Amino acid sequence: MSTLSTRSTSPVPGASPGYRCAAAPAPSASSPPAACLPAAASRRPSWRAAAIIGALVLLQLALAFPRTLQIAGQDEIVHYVGLGERLYAHGFSRPAELITFSPHLYGFALWLAHALCGPGLWVARLPGLAAWALTAVAVGLWLYRRAAAPSALASTAWALALLATAPMALQAAAIVDIDNTLLVPAILALGVSAVRFTDRPGVARAAAVAACLLVALWCRITTPILVGPILAAYAWRRRGSGAAAGMALALALGGALFLITWWAYGRLTGIDVAGPFRYLLDALVFGTVGADRGVRPGKIALTLAYLVLWLGPAFVALMAWLGVPRLWRLCRGGCPEPEDLLLVTGLAILAVYCLFGGTIFGFPKYHCPAVPLLLLAAAGGGHLALGSSGRAGGLAAVGLVLAGALLQVAVLGDPLLLLRLDLRLAVLHGQSARGLLWSGLVLPAILSAAVAVGLIALGRHLGRLSLAAGLLCLALGMNAGLTGLQQSGGYQTGYNYGDAGDARAAAAVLAMHLAEDDAAIVPGELVYLLQRPAVTHVPNELWSDAEALRRELARPAVGAAAVSLLTNTMAQLTTLTQVAAEDPDYTRVDIGHYAIFLRQPPPP
Repeated sequence: MSTLSTRSTSPVPGASPGYRCAAAPAPSASSPPAACLPAAASRRPSWRAAAIIGALVLLQLALAFPRTLQIAGQDEIVHYVGLGERLYAHGFSRPAELITFSPHLYGFALWLAHALCGPGLWVARLPGLAAWALTAVAVGLWLYRRAAAPSALASTAWALALLATAPMALQAAAIVDIDNTLLVPAILALGVSAVRFTDRPGVARAAAVAACLLVALWCRITTPILVGPILAAYAWRRRGSGAAAGMALALALGGALFLITWWAYGRLTGIDVAGPFRYLLDALVFGTVGADRGVRPGKIALTLAYLVLWLGPAFVALMAWLGVPRLWRLCRGGCPEPEDLLLVTGLAILAVYCLFGGTIFGFPKYHCPAVPLLLLAAAGGGHLALGSSGRAGGLAAVGLVLAGALLQVAVLGDPLLLLRLDLRLAVLHGQSARGLLWSGLVLPAILSAAVAVGLIALGRHLGRLSLAAGLLCLALGMNAGLTGLQQSGGYQTGYNYGDAGDARAAAAVLAMHLAEDDAAIVPGELVYLLQRPAVTHVPNELWSDAEALRRELARPAVGAAAVSLLTNTMAQLTTLTQVAAEDPDYTRVDIGHYAIFLRQPPPP
């Protein structure tokens, strides 16, 4: 970006190097406190930057690809795995079978993957890998082009190392869903296009904003609607009412183009055009579109716990340490920078979906678009670097990274496994959930926090590392430690978190027992593994309706039922277990964490 002259070169307190605010114009009702202009030219990537970005993107893909070989969870199968398979097998010949929770850009990506690589679950996960690889490249290029010269390469490398080893990003790439895949680079592109338009308004850049919003809306309409007002507010604070009006017009154009193209697509294909808007209304009215509806303190607390554990406590602390000063400066009327826009947008996504979206089977998929935004905001100005700490600082940094990984493996372990599996097992067997939480999560967390403080102090003493540099090293080490545990643990890390082969074993038992035309009441992953036409997905409302389950089990066509705490809620598990146990025609067989009820043939 070319340098623009200003009447003042005084930096904004807390601002990133490379930006300065012009002298404030005469106050008016239509202008912000100050008009901010870019002050540093963007640098072109060097071969070293390209090599570092390429190597770390390959590392990310190498760590994420093994997760594509895991079995699919229920929501993946029912929604987007099914959408991709139907588009690939039947095109638009059966429009009523094509889900419209969101528009179909992701469905087209799934169809393309199948068209190029054939059928298969791992093929359906390729668009997610591509989306996160594209995100990593965009993050690397942004940081290298805009960070201060002495630390540009280091900031790029550290930020991409964090992203490449982040358990949340790796798992997001392997889950077949829209919010955690294509929507991530789409929201990032929308934010970047808004920054470019605000800094130098023009028709071409306004068209880019409209195009990016159009693409984002074709991914999902909820998150772009949340982001739009933030972009307009940023344009007003940074450049005044003229830029804000231009931004609003560009966003309106993008929204209008979406409505036109989506309506035309629906008319041509026969799909349900109203589907995404019903989803949006449902989300706004009920707080979530799942069965566990409503905004409740307990649900918000659990969502926050999962979010912190997936992001990593040290990573969250690093984001807070670098982000709070930016927010404080903004609240005091400081000139907004591009990184401030990314920070506020990311925090808005986290906050709204902690209130309304929650997590899906313990994974914060709705929050995923915030990850690269927060990373870019934190890295702005070269803050994700060790600074001029010399050889001693480099050695101390390596030591902190290794110590962080050891701390995660030896003390904290995998707390997600405890919440998703061990805690639910304790509740199922009547054990003390509070005692397990205290011994398995709270005490290790307290011990880890104390050790982390000591490690950071040691890094400051031996290597003259700043607090931010110490947190950076610990975040990288601890995230790498959790990723290592997940990669080597032999259990599923997606929606079926903790499954160590039980689903495949249960499906094998059912396959031997069921006739080809037998129906069964089983979770979604078993439906997918069995691949029997008569074994279809069970509506959510049936699982907890005891009378309806009795009627279903009594049908002669039903040959088996199964339930698992890996997929079902405790209420669903209890209901089906009790109902099936009361029916003398069924015999219970336990396969790992699955309770299977097999109908016995009548006596001769």
